[in-house]
Amino acid sequence: MKEQLLKRKLNPFLLITTVLVLAILAGLSVMYQSELGDLVSNRNSLQNELDNKTKQLNNVRNMNKNLNATIRTFEQDIQNKNRIISQKNQTISDLEEDLQDTRSRLANIENQYSKINGTVEELNETVEGLNFSIELICDSNSTLTEGAKDQCEARGH
Repeated sequence: MKEQLLKRKLNPFLLITTVLVLAILAGLSVMYQSELGDLVSNRNSLQNELDNKTKQLNNVRNMNKNLNATIRTFEQDIQNKNRIISQKNQTISDLEEDLQDTRSRLANIENQYSKINGTVEELNETVEGLNFSIELICDSNSTLTEGAKDQCEARGH
């Protein structure tokens, strides 16, 4: 069998096509190897860009987290201030009610004072009238008793 293989004639067409195919494969291999190098280079470049974008994204997420914490703090401050404002408004309402009550009491007191002043004026008029009557009585000295005369003298009449 070995002899038959060696004694066999080589086909020139097959030999040329084999060499040609191997040459094409070698050429394609060189072309694809340079393209593969470019692809690897592009891949590395894209990976670096992706890493940078990932870092930027993480930085933005951290900034967002910090800003959200700041916003929550501001919201709590606003709630506290709103609570204080509500308390102050309630205090103002209470004080306004107290002021209204005080004004009402003052008006009642002024009304009572006015009534008392009217009564005092009436009493003063009555006292003046009585003093005038006493003076008239003391001046008509003839009909007075001894005790009445003493009273008139004590009053200066």
